[in-house]
Amino acid sequence: MVRENTTASIVLDKRTKKKNGTYPVKLRITHNRDSRKYNTGYSLTETDFNKVMQKNPRGQHGELKAELEALRKHAEGIIKNMKVFSFDEFYPRYTGKGGEPAQVYPGFASYVDDLKREERIGTAITYQCAMNSLKEFHPNEKLYFKNVDVAFVKRYANWMTKTKGNSNTTVGIYLRCLRTLYNKAIRSGYVNQECYPFGNSKHGKFHIPSSQNIKKALSLKDIEKIFKYHPRSERESLNRDVWIFSYLTNGANIKDICLLKYKDINNGRIVFRRAKTSGSDKKNKPIIAVKTPQIAEIIERWGNKPRPEKHVFPFLSGSETPEQIKQKTSNLVRSINQSLKRIARDLDIDANISTYTARHSFATILKRSGVPVAYISDALGHADLKTTENYLSGFEDDAMMDIAQNLTNFDGVNK
Repeated sequence: MVRENTTASIVLDKRTKKKNGTYPVKLRITHNRDSRKYNTGYSLTETDFNKVMQKNPRGQHGELKAELEALRKHAEGIIKNMKVFSFDEFYPRYTGKGGEPAQVYPGFASYVDDLKREERIGTAITYQCAMNSLKEFHPNEKLYFKNVDVAFVKRYANWMTKTKGNSNTTVGIYLRCLRTLYNKAIRSGYVNQECYPFGNSKHGKFHIPSSQNIKKALSLKDIEKIFKYHPRSERESLNRDVWIFSYLTNGANIKDICLLKYKDINNGRIVFRRAKTSGSDKKNKPIIAVKTPQIAEIIERWGNKPRPEKHVFPFLSGSETPEQIKQKTSNLVRSINQSLKRIARDLDIDANISTYTARHSFATILKRSGVPVAYISDALGHADLKTTENYLSGFEDDAMMDIAQNLTNFDGVNK
């Protein structure tokens, strides 16, 4: 054990037998149950390999074991000096050749694979799109981090804006992906900090543009209109109700709603963890919402037959892969947003309503109602605000129900 959950060992790779009857001798690195094998330059028969790996081999077998042990200890030293272990960063250090991680596109591809293994499918798609965009701008297969300087980033950003017509939001997303990979390359020693192109424009660096999105919450009066709206079809009714369900459950995102199970509903409370942060290093706090009468009606109207392990709503069967969950969730979000646009037109609501609007409106309505910011922060799952981490447990059930009533206090609007 050279680092927690990381081991280095010498093995005989019997998957490929050479014509002379020998097998490649390889260095196996195992990290968190995932293993990769690297060439040592040696190949042996199974009999010779067993003789080499015995406790005190003699002669040529002893000399070969010493050489293999030196390779293993070299690998252990590399792993020990890595701040955070990853296979794509280990390889070039082990071979001493620099290797592909010093290049931008292999770095992107490796990171996308890591995200998929962590089931962070949405983030993986974002990085894949960023890589595709960069490849379109710079189609040369080899692009090294050391060549991604301020001038390069400026040309790329200008190309995205002028040639591709991308918004500042898209430009910012793609450049932040590139910045993340660049920071990884610096930490791994593939490029010097002095080459870093991102930062304050006053210091000669490239400042990544901020998002143009304006997070606009609905007024309580507009939300009342949506509650009282008479849908034109069953699909529109379902989509409207899912939006209302999100609004009433602390702005839960659609994936969380799709994954919600009946076992998550107990004693008048709905408890879940945000799928968005499940694969991150951030502390993933449970989010607690009150099961109001409106929520109960929506579950009764659209929910599956109650069973603890059954999803509340019939959007997922339970057998989907992470990629399929992402696709079904995206399709549902698209359908809901389309319905919301039609509903907004019918109700003369002058706002670009989307699934995210439910979350922002939840927080804003409560704040306008005088609810403590600490409660709102906990309700949204903002675990990084340490000063508010313990507030939610201080609210009694009756107080939580009173607070939840603010979300539908339409009578107060009309006075």
